[in-house]
Amino acid sequence: MKKIFSIVLFLVIGSMLAACATGGVTTPTEAPVEEVVETEAPEEKYVIGISYQGPNNDWAINIKAHFEMTLQEEYADKVEEVIYKEYGWEGEQQIADVEDLMTMGIDILIVAPHSDTGLDTTIESVKAAGIPVIVYNSAPGTDQYDALIKSDNTADGRNTAEWMGQRLDGKGNILIIGGAPGGAYAEDVIEGYNQALANYPDMKVLGYEYAYWTPATAKQIVESYIAKGDQIDGIIVSGLMGLGCLEAFVDAGMEIPPMTSGDGWTGFLRKAKEVGYTDFGAIPVNNFIYAVGAIHLAFDVLEGNPVEKVTLVPPNEPMAAQEMLDMLTDDMPESYWIGGTVPVEDFNKYVGSTSN
Repeated sequence: MKKIFSIVLFLVIGSMLAACATGGVTTPTEAPVEEVVETEAPEEKYVIGISYQGPNNDWAINIKAHFEMTLQEEYADKVEEVIYKEYGWEGEQQIADVEDLMTMGIDILIVAPHSDTGLDTTIESVKAAGIPVIVYNSAPGTDQYDALIKSDNTADGRNTAEWMGQRLDGKGNILIIGGAPGGAYAEDVIEGYNQALANYPDMKVLGYEYAYWTPATAKQIVESYIAKGDQIDGIIVSGLMGLGCLEAFVDAGMEIPPMTSGDGWTGFLRKAKEVGYTDFGAIPVNNFIYAVGAIHLAFDVLEGNPVEKVTLVPPNEPMAAQEMLDMLTDDMPESYWIGGTVPVEDFNKYVGSTSN
């Protein structure tokens, strides 16, 4: 704690008076004891720069809600300003955003890399400028950061594909739809898929496709496979894109195959409940844990506390699809994700706020 000490000295000098006749000196008055007054300086406040995907889908909206909840409820007295930069799916935009943040007086950077190779030199420049860096979601192509927190993405992929392998008894045609190609996250998850699928040689992968976490794009992909006459026995896909897959089969009037899309997004769950679909792998995402963890790590670094260089958040265990559907309530906002920690009643407040 910084303290400012103000010392007030009272000096009283006795005057010397000359005696007319006999002469003499008056005794000086006694000087008082020095008084020390202590006042506490205000808490140091920080400017935090956050480079994230942006609210271009419900997952990113939930990430921001968890940032804001943690900042406002646990660190409000330590935040001067939070500056968000949203890069969407543009790697060049993220580089420009981070370079811009460096000029805005930030005390720390929190960043989710668009790709591991595109941001490495930029992160190194941030560190060289003396600004600490916290990375979340996926690893960058450099070790010049203070802390990294993310899921064990390979384990997540392995567990997801393992669910499908068991569900299909190791036989059938599967379609894999991922988010975005080229980054460490996509590569790690696919590695997990491949590890699990190696145990099921009678399962055929029809294709690896990318829908950029967009339901409409995922729907188009599935429709193209249906149009070709491919037999799709299962789809490995996440909740956001799973909604598009579900709609493709419903619109085609076809039976919906098993999918791994039960990760907690209410958009998918409401549609599944509407059409009576329960043949999905319900594995709640753990991403929001590391959104909160990134904020904690940032303040630990700012305040000089020791931190782990890399923190891997373990995957959640699968649950029954009906169990997840039973957790869905009518008061959950449209973008809400079951498995997060933001209370339902506070969600819209945090989504629409900034802590600066």
